[in-house]
Amino acid sequence: MPENSTAGLIKLRNTNDRPLLINLQNQADAERLIDTFPEPSGEDGVCVQCGIVKALQALEQYGEILIATASDITEETYKTVTRILDSKKLPIHILFFKKRLKEPPLLQKLAIHSGGKFFYIAEDFSSEYPVSSLTLLYEAFRSIYQGFSWMNQNHVLVDKMTFYNGNSPRYSMSFTSEKSMKNFQVLLTGPRFIMGPPVIKDKILLNYGNESYAPGHPSFVYKIKIPAYVFRIEDPQPGTWTLSFERKPSFDNPLVVMIRSSTKHYNEIINIQPWVAVEDTIKSSKPMYPPVAMYVDVRRGNQPITNVKVTAYISQPNTDKEILLELYDGGEGDPDITKNDGIFSRYFRNTLDTGYYFFTFVAESWNTSKKHSTRSQAIKYSHCCGSSVPVNLAYDSGSFKRVASYGSFYLNKEKLETHFPPRRINDLRVDSIQISENNVPFYVLNWTAPGDNYDIGTAANYELRVFRNRDDTYSGFDTHYVQYIDMWSVHGSVFIPAVAGTIQSAIVELKNLSSGIYYLAMRAVASTGAKGDISNIVEIMYTKPDIMDPSINPTGIEPITGDPNGITESNESGRYMLSDNTRLAIGLSCGILFVLLITGLILYFYLTRYRKNKKEPQTALSQNTQKTESNDTLCRSTGNGNISIISPVNSWPADSLLTHYETLRKDKNSGFNDKAVVPSANASDSTSIASSKYSYNEKMNPPASFYDSVYFNQYEDRDDVNYPYNPRFVPFNPTYTSSLRRPPAVNTFQRYPPNNTNFYDSATLDGR
Repeated sequence: MPENSTAGLIKLRNTNDRPLLINLQNQADAERLIDTFPEPSGEDGVCVQCGIVKALQALEQYGEILIATASDITEETYKTVTRILDSKKLPIHILFFKKRLKEPPLLQKLAIHSGGKFFYIAEDFSSEYPVSSLTLLYEAFRSIYQGFSWMNQNHVLVDKMTFYNGNSPRYSMSFTSEKSMKNFQVLLTGPRFIMGPPVIKDKILLNYGNESYAPGHPSFVYKIKIPAYVFRIEDPQPGTWTLSFERKPSFDNPLVVMIRSSTKHYNEIINIQPWVAVEDTIKSSKPMYPPVAMYVDVRRGNQPITNVKVTAYISQPNTDKEILLELYDGGEGDPDITKNDGIFSRYFRNTLDTGYYFFTFVAESWNTSKKHSTRSQAIKYSHCCGSSVPVNLAYDSGSFKRVASYGSFYLNKEKLETHFPPRRINDLRVDSIQISENNVPFYVLNWTAPGDNYDIGTAANYELRVFRNRDDTYSGFDTHYVQYIDMWSVHGSVFIPAVAGTIQSAIVELKNLSSGIYYLAMRAVASTGAKGDISNIVEIMYTKPDIMDPSINPTGIEPITGDPNGITESNESGRYMLSDNTRLAIGLSCGILFVLLITGLILYFYLTRYRKNKKEPQTALSQNTQKTESNDTLCRSTGNGNISIISPVNSWPADSLLTHYETLRKDKNSGFNDKAVVPSANASDSTSIASSKYSYNEKMNPPASFYDSVYFNQYEDRDDVNYPYNPRFVPFNPTYTSSLRRPPAVNTFQRYPPNNTNFYDSATLDGR
């Protein structure tokens, strides 16, 4: 504690005793105060209100009160004490001991009201828990001590570890010293250490390279008032140190190792200061935003440190689970405000169960220079959005490690499991402007993707819009925009959200706008439909392009491509390359046209067949009527030398001609019979009694017609199949000439008897 500080002690069981006040001038005064601490003896007869009232009487206008108890106060006591605190403005810090705490005690509410801190010290820890009651107590007292004055921030915790009884009695741990540490102390302690150190003294060893420190060395001491074995090293060499020790076989309690360092001035050593902003989760209403925000300030004096990784270890007593979250100093604005200022932050949303949680923060760097540790994205966008500290102002720390415990606070799981809208985009920016061959400007935008549930997951989609007036971005985001940026206005990568924390890019083209100043803003939409806050506003100067011959490139600027990161590339001819969205649009158009063409062809063939089937009955009826009329006309002809009825001009169907021909042939062949009557030359074809259907019975009898075997398929008898009305038979359509009815002159007279010569008279058969 600071020199000339006055410390007092009040026992809550014996409230009638006067407070013990000691002016701390040296170490002996501190040991005297330690000796007056009472032993724990249960909660009976404890009066917390009495102790608070006496402490307030002893501290008139300034000072701080620390209460260590396992008993809570009543609601009436809370109201009485708050009335007194309102007039004195004295902070009250609480160390509350309980094995299990299901709900916040009223002492926590009192500590918050007075501006003090509340520390829940759990008495039971699982065997795999990273901290213990001793480490929490040490961090609680150190936090309160540093709160006395900003000059007290010269004590730092380099590292700590709790060792439980394992399979092997031998333990070791390593830690790093760096140039800002003028000295350090290694404390080996544990519960009931004062009853007899549970560690074999001769087995304790501290190594640094070839150097070794052991009990008996001037740097080693046993402090019985703490109690602990302590190594104190002055002006240590930067590097890695190792502590090893061996536990006594009969000792089962945990052992604790803490490495701490201090300097005369606070600005000479690397220090970390954590704090947590917690919304009042005791209320029944659900918060609109994540209620817990974690912050860690890493710096040496006034110089921020950026080459460091800050991790939060969040755990809950009586469980073996632990949540690890990395904090960032990117200046995204929510919750981190300024980039590279050494303040790392992040929201906490994952809970194990309703109850108290312990936060331990570790800042660690393995790099030898800040130049290698700064992320490339932070360098590239160092002049983007909001405020930023130049990187060259940061302290070049090298390798180091610091540990700090914030303490504990109560969290309600149901309130943290609320589905929040996507986080606000705070770093929307124009990375570059590219000009195409047609003088069309394209704006390369970059931003950090939010989450679907605030800063976790992947959002559903983006809404990016262009405005003419700046005020319209917030007052009329849904109505007063002049262009809605959709996938057809974005070139390169597809305009969809990525996983939260990803740096995204999009090449945007403004269309159908006049030249002037425009403003861009965007927001993310969650899968539930919840919309995040509107992003920061980006101002751009747009010049309407003059459409030119694409083969001319007067600006000399390379044509842009679909690379979302602004990297340009050209094809062999150097002409404009289509973006992915353009190719997608062309492909979809071709596909739609192809589907329409196939559909049209199917409809065409269907309608054609339908019309054909509709006309076929009428056509068949007309053909049958025509055949009947032709047969009747041919059979009714009188001959009389009028052969024109079968002339090439007045042609007849082949089956009618064949019937007429067969009738004449049968009459002619009947001349071989002595009793037959040879028809006269003037006999009419209509007198034939032959059927109009062709008979297969005589087609092979000589002299048969040469058309029989050539033009007819040898199927079953046509009378059986109702020829010619059966479509199974091919129509008989030989080429017609008038000579078909005229037999050869010479051979014909040789084949028939002389008494039939007049029948084949040329004047009768010629028809000429």
